[in-house]
Amino acid sequence: MPKGSVNIEVFKERLRLAWSWEGKRFGLYLGLPDSITNRKAASMQASQIELDMASGNFDPSLVKYKPQKQESISVSELFEQFVEYKRRKIEPATLAKYLGLQKHVSVFFKNKTCVSVSDSVAEKFRDWLGQTQKLEPVTVRERIVLMNACWELGKKKKLLVENPWDEVKVSVPPKQPPDPFTLKEIELIFEKFRSSPNLKHFLDYVAFKFGTGLRTGEAAALRWRQCSSECDRIWIGETLKNGNRKAAKRNKDRTVPLTCTSWHRCIGPLSCTITLVRPVFFASSASCSIMWI
Repeated sequence: MPKGSVNIEVFKERLRLAWSWEGKRFGLYLGLPDSITNRKAASMQASQIELDMASGNFDPSLVKYKPQKQESISVSELFEQFVEYKRRKIEPATLAKYLGLQKHVSVFFKNKTCVSVSDSVAEKFRDWLGQTQKLEPVTVRERIVLMNACWELGKKKKLLVENPWDEVKVSVPPKQPPDPFTLKEIELIFEKFRSSPNLKHFLDYVAFKFGTGLRTGEAAALRWRQCSSECDRIWIGETLKNGNRKAAKRNKDRTVPLTCTSWHRCIGPLSCTITLVRPVFFASSASCSIMWI
């Protein structure tokens, strides 16, 4: 064993650390099963001991290095705490995903404790979601990301020591994207809106969406104050969904130029009579119009 190094060993199917310091041999029984996740945790502990020996901060009593005891909290209890923690931070539509996964957690894990969830158990849950619950691979990947975040919260609260989910991978096959509309198809769409008494009110909105590529919520949230004085660019920093106005996706704003094909050809500079806090698009009598003033 090289001087100052800590070895990771397996004893009775459990991990332990072994090293020498000032002529004395030391051993630290971690009590963790031999797995990829647990070896990563053991390696971090070994690195800490090596650093302490090199810097003169080594604790020969080993109290500093003994692993924390995990509480016997069940998987269902931990995930319930996770949902309540996230409830205050996420939108209702996102919360629905957490609640859906909570049902799966309750069915699969029943009364199992978090300590009993090994790498193999985590992988079995992943396979169960895809094969038994028939979830799409991309959805399974999202659910595993949530399980990983749940365990990380448990570690932060000192309820857990290890996380078996950070090594669980989900293979998501690529999908061919749909072909975009051709210019001829776009013109046919415009003509349909233009010629229909029931749809013509939506023409400006549809043309604007085609020209800018904005998300529906971003277009709905657009106010006149977000348009430049010459109406050659707009600032996007908000979105509107189910009547609720909030910050744009990922709290990131951007400026979008307006070309003759998107909007600029429709209007000139902003009139001083426009109420800047009013929405650009509004619904009236089951119709959607651009509000020109």
